[in-house]
Amino acid sequence: MELEKVPLEVEKAISAKYPFPTFPSLHEAVKNWSNIPGKIFPLDVNVQKELVFKVTGDDKGDKLPITIPAGGGVVAMRQEGSMLYVLQGRTSRYEARVPLFQTNIRDVVSELYNLNVNAWFRLTYKLRNDARARYNAGLPAFAGGPAPTAVLASNTPKGTPSTSTQPSNKPGGPVDPVYGATPGTNSKGEVTCVANDIRANKFKDCQYQFIQRWGVPKKGRFKGKPLWVVEVGYQVDSIFGRFPQEARFYIRNERVEDWEVIDD
Repeated sequence: MELEKVPLEVEKAISAKYPFPTFPSLHEAVKNWSNIPGKIFPLDVNVQKELVFKVTGDDKGDKLPITIPAGGGVVAMRQEGSMLYVLQGRTSRYEARVPLFQTNIRDVVSELYNLNVNAWFRLTYKLRNDARARYNAGLPAFAGGPAPTAVLASNTPKGTPSTSTQPSNKPGGPVDPVYGATPGTNSKGEVTCVANDIRANKFKDCQYQFIQRWGVPKKGRFKGKPLWVVEVGYQVDSIFGRFPQEARFYIRNERVEDWEVIDD
């Protein structure tokens, strides 16, 4: 991402508008591994020691017991204290108990936690750079919804709804012979055709009420075709509450031609 440069006083105002979020530590979020958020289950994990699924009286016709070797995969279904209840597979009826610390669940949950945290920091960086780009283009620096509200674990609200106004019917700007008409936007920086399609639920998991960021439309290419490109940041659900996801929308002449989720 190319960083925009603005005067120092403008940078201070942007930094104050979009402060970097703070988070509880991973150990706080999982109560020192005594209470992993239930949303995580079912979760694929590996066992560190051989695990045996024992036969019951009704199962004697099956080829049991089933043995999972060290390093093999099982499906964690729930936690009770220091134990995990696991299945051989997601459709299996055979359950076993295994000590939490005899699986790699800590590594799996740590990776999800870091993904969540990094997404919030990436959103803040992009919101700041959007504001710089708008300022340098002679537009209001702050547009496209509220500053981010990062939440994890125990203090998880249902999301941070956008306070943006309804999309306007403002037509696009000048027509570029290669890229088509400049996408129309409203006073909040929303790209009208994208906002309308999001409201119509055309894009999986991208809901209008959870939009946090509207990027500045720029010229680009997708699959070799010249198009206008705009990034949209929105919240999706995770085991640690809602966290930021982003997508790029590719536009030509006020029509969304394609879109893709991004993680850079």
